[in-house]
Amino acid sequence: MRLVCFKLSENSYETVATNLDKSEFDSAALKDLYAKRWGIETSFRSLKFTVGLLYFHSKKTKLLLQEIFAKLIIYNFTQLITSCIAVKKVTRKRVYQINFAVATQICRKFFGKNVPVAEVEACIAKNLTPMRNLPSNPRKRRNTNPRTDTSFFYRLA
Repeated sequence: MRLVCFKLSENSYETVATNLDKSEFDSAALKDLYAKRWGIETSFRSLKFTVGLLYFHSKKTKLLLQEIFAKLIIYNFTQLITSCIAVKKVTRKRVYQINFAVATQICRKFFGKNVPVAEVEACIAKNLTPMRNLPSNPRKRRNTNPRTDTSFFYRLA
């Protein structure tokens, strides 16, 4: 295993642990791979927590695959249903969007019971969450020097 540090911006660096061969993948190639992989990692994280791929109920490989594919089908079904729902635009302080985690739970219950799709859509449309506004002024960091050592004397007490 090797550690590779590459510069992201003027004051920030990223350190990556890898087992890729140094002769085949230099730091520039690793930086490109890391940038391509980051979108996949964040998408997988949201999928994992939203659909429930964090914990599995089975130990056998075939049953694990069945569970993964079932949850991916639920995810795709929820995407299909929520794309058909129009969020009413009301003059409010914030803009609202469909709560996808709640919509996933509703769609999961839909498969277990014989509920009409219109009721599922109405129930999903009721569960809205406000969209977050990004701060106009980013938070200022206290310590701008990344190489400053931190004292651990507080642990001695």
